[in-house]
Amino acid sequence: AGAPTGRAAPPPPSVVGLAGTLRQLRASVVDYYRHPAAFGCMGLSWPPRAVVQGPAGAGKTHLLQWLASELPQGVRTTWLRPGDVWSRYLGESERRLRDAFAEASKYAGCEGAVLLLEGLDQLIPHQRVADDHEEPGGFRARLVATLLVCLDGVDSPSYGHSTMGGLGLGVVATSCTNTKDLDARITRPGRMDHAVVIPAPALEARIALLRCFAGGGAAADGLDADPEGELWRALAAWTEGWSAGRLRLAAAGAWASLPEGRKSPGWRDVFAAVEAVAGANGITPRLGGSRQRRSTLDGRSGGGGGCAAADPAPPSALPGSPTASLRQLREAEAVAVPSSDEEDLL
Repeated sequence: AGAPTGRAAPPPPSVVGLAGTLRQLRASVVDYYRHPAAFGCMGLSWPPRAVVQGPAGAGKTHLLQWLASELPQGVRTTWLRPGDVWSRYLGESERRLRDAFAEASKYAGCEGAVLLLEGLDQLIPHQRVADDHEEPGGFRARLVATLLVCLDGVDSPSYGHSTMGGLGLGVVATSCTNTKDLDARITRPGRMDHAVVIPAPALEARIALLRCFAGGGAAADGLDADPEGELWRALAAWTEGWSAGRLRLAAAGAWASLPEGRKSPGWRDVFAAVEAVAGANGITPRLGGSRQRRSTLDGRSGGGGGCAAADPAPPSALPGSPTASLRQLREAEAVAVPSSDEEDLL
């Protein structure tokens, strides 16, 4: 487990809606291996260590795959997950963690290496949980002590840095827990001290994600009949606070519900799928209660992917009508916003 590979296989082609996060990862991790001389001139000669923080479904693993694909060809990447470390036998988990760092460090003396650690908060305890429940010398305490030793050794000559002239071993981890709530010994300056926070998708980011997921990466039949983007904005306004994973789940539901003979979802398919995901998570939006709104969706889909309307669309709902634009904007403002409670996002 955790065997080094030249690149993640297969790397994702792109990341949607996280331009700011990508800039941070490029500046703090990728550019260190692409332009080491520039970092050396600034006195930053140690390999990067960063924690990518975000709730479940935010796309942390996807970002690590993107990061692996952006690194120069000679930089070796090693993946490490909690399941690769945990063991029921005393001392076995600590040995596996040490071996993972040692294996990754074999490639640190040349063009550098990066250890991608998924689920840092699963390896080390939440600070409050550790204070309340962890016994001295317990499993988590031993694992934290081992990780501290491994992180402190990243800059040593035995890890391919300094005297060997290599770029060293960088460590990039993911965490669903806020870095402020992790063990302070792990996140102190000099260890995992750089946090890259994945924000909740903003309106435009949710539109981009929904377009990508619902359209399969391209414009889908029926979903391109909204030239002004009013329906996309109405849908995105309703999904405020949703993670990328939840938006993808809704889009997958739209594709899965297609009847035989249909090649792509229409507007009613997408809205119904989003409504189903919201209902499964206890969110009760005001969508679908108005026959006029259903007719509007059918009229907007233009027959490219929508179902047959129960009633003919009124003239004001026809595509291109100025009254339709005004009503759509008013309806978007009246859409019920789901809860932004942290537990609801997980």
